[in-house]
Amino acid sequence: MAEADLENMKMEEYAAQFFGFTPKSFCNGVFNAMNDYIIECMKAVETYLTEKCSDSLSEDQIETGTNLILHQYMDTFNRTFERFESYVSKNILSIPPYILLNEDTPQMNQYTQQEESLLDAEIDDLKMKVWALKGANAKLRNCLSEMEQSSKDVDLATARLAALQDLMSKSGVSHPHESLQLTYENIEKGKKLIEKLVQESEEMANPRTFT
Repeated sequence: MAEADLENMKMEEYAAQFFGFTPKSFCNGVFNAMNDYIIECMKAVETYLTEKCSDSLSEDQIETGTNLILHQYMDTFNRTFERFESYVSKNILSIPPYILLNEDTPQMNQYTQQEESLLDAEIDDLKMKVWALKGANAKLRNCLSEMEQSSKDVDLATARLAALQDLMSKSGVSHPHESLQLTYENIEKGKKLIEKLVQESEEMANPRTFT
């Protein structure tokens, strides 16, 4: 593609952004509308002549004549429209060089070295804040995980306590400390019984002698 064609394409794109349409599409729309209007007019002329001059002119003669008029008229119209299109493109739908689109306006303001340094510093500061937030989020996720595990442990302990209370209730123990006291007393009784048995066994192994 030639450089001139690329430049024209860029200008058409810029015009489309500025006007909402390209000058070429506008001119094509006008041309098509005028072309349709001329053809409709010639059809109306042909219909009129057929109705009014059917005695002196045949339908073929009327059709041939209206087609000749149409071709001559279209040749004149095409030459005139070329001048119209050129005038519209250069004087009406052209964008002056001092006109900028809204999205191009920031290009007029160039940053100084100091402004760029300040902007870089702000970006670095934002990066540090983002990293800090990421670290805080990671800690919060760890804490949440630990809380979830603690909640599971509490649920498990609660279930075991409920099972223990149910067992104690079925055993006739109303309170946990009573169960512990009963267990302690049984252990003490067993201990004393064992001590007594050991003592009796020793006495039997070592009988007393009388002098």
